Amino acid sequence: MLKCLAWTSVLHFNWKSKARRHSQAQRHNPDYDYIDISHKYYPALRALLPSSNSQLAGPRRTPQIIWVPHASSSFPAGTHGFLYYHVAPYSSPLAGELRIRVTSSRNPVSFATGSDLLDERGMPWRYPLYKMICRPDWSDFVMLLLQDGLISQRTLDVVTAAVAPLSPASTNMPQLRGASAVALSDARYYPSLLLSHPVLSAFGQEFAFRFAPEFNFLGVFAGPSTIFAHSMRHITAFWVLNSDGKRVRYFPFTGSAVCCFERSTLPEHAEKRVVVIRVKRFIDTDPIRPVPPPRGANGRAHLVEQLRPREGGLLKVATHDRGRPWAVDVDKVWKESGAHGGFTPWKVLRVLFENEELYGSPHTS
Repeated sequence: MLKCLAWTSVLHFNWKSKARRHSQAQRHNPDYDYIDISHKYYPALRALLPSSNSQLAGPRRTPQIIWVPHASSSFPAGTHGFLYYHVAPYSSPLAGELRIRVTSSRNPVSFATGSDLLDERGMPWRYPLYKMICRPDWSDFVMLLLQDGLISQRTLDVVTAAVAPLSPASTNMPQLRGASAVALSDARYYPSLLLSHPVLSAFGQEFAFRFAPEFNFLGVFAGPSTIFAHSMRHITAFWVLNSDGKRVRYFPFTGSAVCCFERSTLPEHAEKRVVVIRVKRFIDTDPIRPVPPPRGANGRAHLVEQLRPREGGLLKVATHDRGRPWAVDVDKVWKESGAHGGFTPWKVLRVLFENEELYGSPHTS
């Protein structure tokens, strides 16, 4: 049984995998499993390993969970229920995460009829496995997952090796090539310090996409045997001439949307491994708004209208003065000047196809 100390109450969490790649809580002890962190800012958890006979048996690290990263917001009212471990269907085992199941009562039966705690973007609150392994204060929780059979020793070993160069403590930082690579030399973009974005492992999994001059997307992907960071920026912009006659990037919209990667079914991509982005829904707390063009610039209103994001539609970008669906061939090699040959800037998205072959998909199972 998993034992944790949150604030001043001992919490016994029991996470049990019901079936492959699906997890749910079972055999709860309602006196201990049930948590209520409503209005808490930084609820601290302390893991007590099963071998411990007392909650005071030795010093323990006390990791904290937060509602909104880098903000002073508390968990909302009604945040009570059960903490559980989850691996999404058709995903790599490396993509596991903690979630909070909000229930109507402390009765364990209510778990089945409860719902996951959602963040301000309408996406499940989560704390991914790779972040627990990156952070020493979560080591006891990782051990509990291992002892309870929710992760295997192989999964632990693979994730540990994969995140080692991505940890802020690492002195051997990898050099990623291409404009799409995350600048891991910048501490702001260490994956262990990223916001609680989902670890993407399959087509159709949701992520937050930001229409902004900074990063459009910054997240983590999990394959069968590795985890890596990936980013996208400037893909919703196009060039215009400002009042000084200089070319500047124009970002016609700002705001956020929940999106997902999909395998392209467009006729022109037949027999190719091409990825597109589907805009699933807008985020109410950060609605899509138009941005005026730079002073004195021709904003090309016809192009802006073509690029306007629409719920349910494909994300579009400017190509040769036309709005076309954003689409990348994960096998395409781009030529580089000099003797370096070429490189494949979107090679990282191959993991979605590889995972589909290994773990299946709703369309193949």
